[in-house]
Amino acid sequence: MLTFLSLDLSSYKIGWCLWDGTKYIDSGVIDVTNHSSPIKMNHRFRHLDANRRERVRVIHEMVDDLIIENNVDYVVKETAMGYRNNSTAVTMGVVHGAVETINIPFLDITPNEWMDKIKRLPDANGVSKKSKSAKRKEFGYWADNFFISELNRIPKTDDESDAYCLGYYHIYHDDSGFGYHDVVEMFESGIKF
Repeated sequence: MLTFLSLDLSSYKIGWCLWDGTKYIDSGVIDVTNHSSPIKMNHRFRHLDANRRERVRVIHEMVDDLIIENNVDYVVKETAMGYRNNSTAVTMGVVHGAVETINIPFLDITPNEWMDKIKRLPDANGVSKKSKSAKRKEFGYWADNFFISELNRIPKTDDESDAYCLGYYHIYHDDSGFGYHDVVEMFESGIKF
């Protein structure tokens, strides 16, 4: 079995979920809120202040530690084609760099890819809702039920819920040719991705 880490990225909190094959192992949140301050403006250009550089360093180290300490074989991370703000773009770049530094494979999955499949899962009444406005509520409900039933707790944040949903999607619903079972076959065949 392959161990993988699913990561939901945002500017100040990174949800993570560790999987051993198709089995959930652990999850949490890397929260660097206390290591940051707002981006300072210098005329029309944004620059990294000292606190933001520290936040970036902490993110890199914590992602490295998660990967190394858990003998992760590969990483599945959320990515986006466009970014709402520069902070999120920096975080995505830092996590990408952390994974590259350790030299393990990674897969990028856009939110639309996994959310489209997950939102079709039935709710408690067996009904699949497809409205965009209900997405967050549906994901939260679905992930919260898992955490409560399996772990007797609710997720710390939406970031932790999303990391779980991303991993679940990768295992059970990714039909892109890079789903969990496809990756296992690639590893066994010596094919690198």
